[in-house]
Amino acid sequence: MSLLFVAILAVTAQLATSASEERAAPRRLTTSTQCRTSLDLMLKDPNWKYVNNSMTRWCRLRLENKMASCCGLANFAEGKAEGCNEEECVAECLHQNMITLCNDDFGESCIIDRKPFFKTGAPAVTVRESFCVPQDCNNAA
Repeated sequence: MSLLFVAILAVTAQLATSASEERAAPRRLTTSTQCRTSLDLMLKDPNWKYVNNSMTRWCRLRLENKMASCCGLANFAEGKAEGCNEEECVAECLHQNMITLCNDDFGESCIIDRKPFFKTGAPAVTVRESFCVPQDCNNAA
């Protein structure tokens, strides 16, 4: 499963289940055919696949190491931790090769913050990572 897809799911799930905010009425979001086509082409591109694989592996190491150092007790494989310092538990995964590839060949690179373990028991752990939005999907929102 690609990091992009996982990131989209994690961000969507986090927004949909935020306990500190009132629940918004459900809505159906649609994307244009051009956006879906561009995203599909990007995800199938051999250069994007190569750089995404590199970024995913590198970021996992950074996140696992950060979790081990900022939490009193950490189990990365199960996504659980205790005694985490939320201010210190931010893994920086800004991958320059992905940023360059995205900006040069696909659209616009941006930075997202996500909490990969917010449902499994380590809500204080955050990953800040590179994210690629295809040009046809960039609505400047």
